[in-house]
Amino acid sequence: MESKQMYIADLNAVFGKEEEPLIRYMDDIVLSALTSNVVADSTERTRYFFEDVLVRNIGGEYVLSGLLIKDTILEVKSEYDQREGLKKTDKHFKSSPYSLFLIYLKNHRMMLVKNQDGSPDTRSFSFAFRTVVDKYIKNRNGEIKADQNIEIKKYLPYVRVKVSGIKTSASVKEALKDVEKIT
Repeated sequence: MESKQMYIADLNAVFGKEEEPLIRYMDDIVLSALTSNVVADSTERTRYFFEDVLVRNIGGEYVLSGLLIKDTILEVKSEYDQREGLKKTDKHFKSSPYSLFLIYLKNHRMMLVKNQDGSPDTRSFSFAFRTVVDKYIKNRNGEIKADQNIEIKKYLPYVRVKVSGIKTSASVKEALKDVEKIT
């Protein structure tokens, strides 16, 4: 049985000055953004995007699930060979590692399962989620502004996103092993 690396985190996404919760904008912004083919460019050779995003009912709880794909080009500048030793090279390989994510909508607890080495982690998820949702909001607000048929323009609110990793009980015990008293 193959083992996978899994992260557990809290997703905090709030909208506008009133800091309205993610669930309030699930249909209008979040699902629309994550299924809109908007891409988060990280570098010239790396981009992140979401695929197969939908809301599922798992064990009576609603969960936002999908894939975060890191589409990149790997660059190999050197290789080691037993006979020749270290030698220079210039090779490029297309690679698209991905991670599966689940976000429980009741408490915003998130699980991210990496498919392989190089798959997106929680920092990558935070960057991609924030960037894709932000780009979607800016695009939609531009369309609303340009639409001459709309008399009262109701713009989508901006988003603030924070993904915080949750420590395991073992790592918390290790971090606190020298602490005598907590006030």
